[in-house]
Amino acid sequence: MKPLISVIMPVHNAERFLKEAIDSILNQTFSNFELIIINDGSSDTTESIILSFSDSRIRYIKNLSNLGIVKTLNNAIDIAEGIFIARMDADDISHPNRLDLQYQFMQQHPEIAMCGSHAIQIDQNGTETGMVQCLIDSEDLRISHLFNNAFIHPSTIFRSDILKSYRYNEEFENAEDYYLFSQIMSKHKVQNINKALLFYRVHQTSITHVNTEKMAQSRKKVHFYQLHNLLKQTPDAELLNILESISTQTYFNHSIEVYDAFFFQILAANRLYKTYPIKAFERRIKEKCFQILMVKADSKIFHNYFISKVFSLRSLTLRQLRKMIKLFLKS
Repeated sequence: MKPLISVIMPVHNAERFLKEAIDSILNQTFSNFELIIINDGSSDTTESIILSFSDSRIRYIKNLSNLGIVKTLNNAIDIAEGIFIARMDADDISHPNRLDLQYQFMQQHPEIAMCGSHAIQIDQNGTETGMVQCLIDSEDLRISHLFNNAFIHPSTIFRSDILKSYRYNEEFENAEDYYLFSQIMSKHKVQNINKALLFYRVHQTSITHVNTEKMAQSRKKVHFYQLHNLLKQTPDAELLNILESISTQTYFNHSIEVYDAFFFQILAANRLYKTYPIKAFERRIKEKCFQILMVKADSKIFHNYFISKVFSLRSLTLRQLRKMIKLFLKS
């Protein structure tokens, strides 16, 4: 009898946190799953830790050499037998109810291709250090994803047939998830569950810390894909640089007028091509514009709003108006 869920876990030199990660899957309240662990050329005690488990739900694969995370993930996807495929990292911890809640959600919402969740951030000692909140609504997720990855990768679960049809792309390694999600949500509905179903570990040897520059380069490739999809034409280097600065919140790189022109251009393109729902897109872009106007505000704060082609004073919410007046009084 085939499992309902295939959990795929790539592993490379993960001895410190691996047992805890595996235990968190084996101890799920939902039991009809297979755990595919692929050892990607580890040189530490990773293999002996994996072999210490005798649970029949574990399928252990050992790469003869270090193939990298994208090839390893795709190999796991190829052999996965579940109706759904869930991601898991070797240094994180899944909430005991994670698979049960995600399975129920996907069963109840057949239109959803993939879903993730919020996460509780932990450090190398397992101490909780904060909450990683994600957007929930499908429309908001798609729009936010234009600027930054809207999902926590190891919290995600996919319909197997959809994930197998896309797979991960090696050209986007270190942002392979960001690109994959971009492709999926361009054709399918996606969502996050409004619960924290993952303990997301951030430490000095995690990929987020180690491959910062490589991640930035791959992220720019995804931004190129996203802008091309929105504008229906090849974006130039200046547009990509503006989007990157918004993504990283390095607003000092450009003037208010440059950001305003960028937002005006993408709003016009979306009205024409309807890549995103128009009302939701305009609301989100105006929020982004307001954030930048506030960050770059000076003694001309009110003047900046009057000259903006995107954000008018009529668009202000009461909360935004209070922020603006407070900043004006300080200046």
